[in-house]
Amino acid sequence: MMEAQKSSWTTDGWSAAPGAPGTAAVSKTFTLDTGVSNTGSISATVTVDQVNMGSAQWLRIRSRGIAQVFGGARAGIDNRDVLLRKLSLTRDRTTGAAVSTPEAIRTVEILAQPKGVAPFVRALLLDKKFNMSGGGWIDSFDSSDPTKSTNNLYDVAKRQSQGNVGVNDTSGASDLKNTFVYGDVAYSGPAIANTDNVQGAVTTPFSQPATPVTTPAWTTFNASPTKINNSATLTGGTQSSPARYKLSSVTVSGGKVLTIAPLTAGQESYVEIWVTGDFTTSGSGYITQQPGVHVTYYIEGNLTVSGSSFNNQSNIAANNIIYVVNPPTGTSQTVTVSGSGNFIGAIDAPGADFTISGSANLSGALVGKTMLISGGASVHYDKALANYTGSGGGAGWQVASLVEAVR
Repeated sequence: MMEAQKSSWTTDGWSAAPGAPGTAAVSKTFTLDTGVSNTGSISATVTVDQVNMGSAQWLRIRSRGIAQVFGGARAGIDNRDVLLRKLSLTRDRTTGAAVSTPEAIRTVEILAQPKGVAPFVRALLLDKKFNMSGGGWIDSFDSSDPTKSTNNLYDVAKRQSQGNVGVNDTSGASDLKNTFVYGDVAYSGPAIANTDNVQGAVTTPFSQPATPVTTPAWTTFNASPTKINNSATLTGGTQSSPARYKLSSVTVSGGKVLTIAPLTAGQESYVEIWVTGDFTTSGSGYITQQPGVHVTYYIEGNLTVSGSSFNNQSNIAANNIIYVVNPPTGTSQTVTVSGSGNFIGAIDAPGADFTISGSANLSGALVGKTMLISGGASVHYDKALANYTGSGGGAGWQVASLVEAVR
């Protein structure tokens, strides 16, 4: 479980990171003691794999402990002692192989589920008020289904109606201005004004507090760069060993380009970027995320970008995840998206006030504290994100069940 929380499998000597459900388990053997008096070695072999549990993937962790037993290959007269110790006196009780020294073998298994609620199960999840005006709309598509998208992209001709919105507290100041919402709107607090063009149901009460976003747990990262204020290239790593960068700030101004490249051309690559300050693009500055690159951002400051700042060339929202870390209590935080162009990705910023203006099209999902959408900006929820179970920097795993093998 500690390794799962840190997600540093190969660094800590595991055979690999757990793969997709159906792939072989990864393993590591621990020597717990090499020579207790009157006995032999004590060790444990732990295996970890992923299993599908509905819409989420859980970890299955099995630990098989073996302690060599002093004495001959004879059982005691009390059957309960034999059952308790799970003794293998001449043959391994699970594999059937002969053993050179009598052993006590016990196996335990836990299922670990991702903590909290999957962050992107609707188009918008807000803690407080929501206001929208202008000519934009909210609807949905599915980048994983060619009948509901085109080349993984939103296609208005294939519009779907799962663009659902949830507001935990309307604060008495929420107004849709008769914006078209192709989905359901659920809320708590005073009624949201002007919901005539909501195509789904409008219901109350609603309660789904967003899971707070915390800073990452990882402590090792590339030594450079430490700050970005000019054109630069960050290169990815493998899924089991992503390239990690910790930066004091990111500023991509007019004429500058931040390129995020794969480890090898054509290879699926992974990058994690932790920004302890603000993240800003301005003017004609932009970020090019090359095909096959999966990027996860953790931003502690404010996020200010234009709609065309992120050029996600994979066209998949799940490849561009932005976590905005909850600010200290009493501190304000903002996410500002302006201008035109398409943003393909998801932003989880439960402590931030969103301002989205201009004619930007946002394909993915958004989580925030409050939100104001104006101009012609539209949100197209990518239903494929419902299966995304990212940690949010520190959500991690929790034990769902623990059993001991009966044999």
